[in-house]
Amino acid sequence: MIVQLSMLSVFALPAPLQNGKELPFRRQTDTLPFTADSLSGWSSYYSYLNQVDDSVQLELILYRNNTDTSAWSSQTRVGLISPTYSPSVPQVIDYKEGNRMWRIYIYIDGSCLFYLLTGPPPVEQPPVVAIQVRYKK
Repeated sequence: MIVQLSMLSVFALPAPLQNGKELPFRRQTDTLPFTADSLSGWSSYYSYLNQVDDSVQLELILYRNNTDTSAWSSQTRVGLISPTYSPSVPQVIDYKEGNRMWRIYIYIDGSCLFYLLTGPPPVEQPPVVAIQVRYKK
């Protein structure tokens, strides 16, 4: 099964088995260079950062643990990027995801914030946002 989220494809792999029983899914995102901000209600399905020359490729699939959808149009801190991938100057990136436009802020301390510029807020439960951007290191 392939789920297409904007330009990012997520492949669902068969669950690992042990003694014929399905093992629980383990997310490894907490050990990667991006940590979702759980205090703001965010968790990560997937994160990927890769430095290529003087820029960083950032891919995230985040979901919101709470159902408060009133904050989509104001800045919310979604996570922290490790110093290895933090920009040397703050970055502001507009990113199109389907019929939504997001504004993403990445600060030199690694703070990653965003808000919805245009389009409808996510309606699925939990709300899911897929981000795929490149920014200057």
